[in-house]
Amino acid sequence: MKKILITYFGPFGHFTENPSELIARRLMLEFSEFENISFAGLDVQFDSVERFIEQDFTDVDVIYLLGVASRSEKVKLELTARNFVSAKDNSGAYREGEISINGPQRLYSTLENTHYQEIMEEFHSEVTTSENAGAYLCNYIYYKTLQKLPDKAILFIHIANFSDLSGSVSFERQVEFLSLLVERNLTVN
Repeated sequence: MKKILITYFGPFGHFTENPSELIARRLMLEFSEFENISFAGLDVQFDSVERFIEQDFTDVDVIYLLGVASRSEKVKLELTARNFVSAKDNSGAYREGEISINGPQRLYSTLENTHYQEIMEEFHSEVTTSENAGAYLCNYIYYKTLQKLPDKAILFIHIANFSDLSGSVSFERQVEFLSLLVERNLTVN
């Protein structure tokens, strides 16, 4: 059975509880009996991402990186990471420019679309794909992870902002989608 790692971010801005963390906590409960599914919470700081990237990922097959899209009512499966950052993190550290000097301008999700296409059809009005993971830490961690681990199946998922947007996909529905995605990728080659 495959080993899956799910990351999420902690509080930032006005989010005293990051929606990605709330979703991850529910997934922890749902998959608590699965020893091959692990979770990692990250501070919204560049140095937290750097420490994460330096870990040993030998035993991991699939990585789902979760963050919140503060202006999105839909869940967004990010298919592309750009070699660009323009952000100030929670510690006040500011970075702008290329993430990787001389790195490719774009890196692409390494999770095959067959692993989520069928599930997306069931959630067609609630989940979409995107080619722009932004310029904040979500895109930063995505690019760095894809660059370091090109042989792992990696996908960044922007959680819909159910905290602020009344038309957003509900918390429960997002958990349902992600649970199905995780279950499917436990066994799919």
